[in-house]
Amino acid sequence: MAFVVESGAGLSTATSYLSVADADTYHAGHGAPAAWTAATTATKEGALMQATRYLDAHFTWRGSIAVEAQALGWPRSFAVDDEGRDVDDESVPIRVEEATALLALYHLSSPLDAPYARGGEIRRQRVGSVEVEYADYAPAAPWMPFVRGLVRGLYEGSSSQVTLLRA
Repeated sequence: MAFVVESGAGLSTATSYLSVADADTYHAGHGAPAAWTAATTATKEGALMQATRYLDAHFTWRGSIAVEAQALGWPRSFAVDDEGRDVDDESVPIRVEEATALLALYHLSSPLDAPYARGGEIRRQRVGSVEVEYADYAPAAPWMPFVRGLVRGLYEGSSSQVTLLRA
């Protein structure tokens, strides 16, 4: 599969929200993790494509796709973030790009599409004095609160607003 970065035009061939050069810049500004800097360009491209697929598979983005034939979830029309700001319908939000960079880095050490042995089925596990019991609703996939925080307000069901009622 060819590596094609979404330009904001709603490309039908796009496979990534972020270019390798932009991911390199992001990571250089955030500690230059060795796993990223040591990776080949082809490996980085694969990781960025997988990160993009992960984001689109795990989040229902607000608004509507901007172009009927676009391959990815962004750009979006009629998207409004949780602060009430309109999201540009001819771009990929910077927070989505940052989440893509982070997930690509995570993918280098632990594939985002790897099956999880837990499968949400373990009710109790004891190893020596350590015991783990998962809630019935606990997902099998990894929970990435920082990534979720980056894209909060851009996907359905996310909000940082709270309603306060006086008694």
